[in-house]
Amino acid sequence: MYQDAEGFEAAEPGFGSRVTAALSRNSEVFLFAQLYDLGRGIDEPTSFFRSMLRHLSRSSSPFRDYRRRWVLERANFDGAELANFDFSGIRFGTTTMREANLSRANLAGADLHGAKMFRAFLEGADLSRAVARRVDLREANLRACSFILCDLSGALLQDADLRGADFRGANLLLADLRGADLRGARFDQDFDRTTLVSDDATQWPEPV
Repeated sequence: MYQDAEGFEAAEPGFGSRVTAALSRNSEVFLFAQLYDLGRGIDEPTSFFRSMLRHLSRSSSPFRDYRRRWVLERANFDGAELANFDFSGIRFGTTTMREANLSRANLAGADLHGAKMFRAFLEGADLSRAVARRVDLREANLRACSFILCDLSGALLQDADLRGADFRGANLLLADLRGADLRGARFDQDFDRTTLVSDDATQWPEPV
């Protein structure tokens, strides 16, 4: 693995410069068409992405101001180690993150619409104000997550561990919480359980 002057970890010198030049041609939308294509020849694509995100987020980067327009399209992060990553405001498109470790990640304001996150580990993650319509979070570890003002309409949350999660202001219309563990979770006082899908196996917080 080679680290060039741009700060990118790559398989050959100058890779970061070529990526930066390519992004300059379309700086308003930062599009990962395929993470593995961008990181061609890289043995550790997660390490490559970590290096790229750090580079583009630094104060001197011309792309920093466009952060909320960045798009991760068709990227594959299945099983990736992404704990503590700052993904705030980023659009995930059709990204897959099955069984990925996103513990304590910052996903505030991110667009996760339709993302595949089956059995992902997101304990302590911040998803406040995120758009997570129809996201697949079945069997995910979502303990102590913040879903404040998050749009979870139609989300798949079957058998998810949601203990201690904060759903105040969240939209849970038709979210599927069958078998989910919601003990200790926080909801608005006027929360209406009839607007979502649950069953006898759903565990609710104790009445206050």
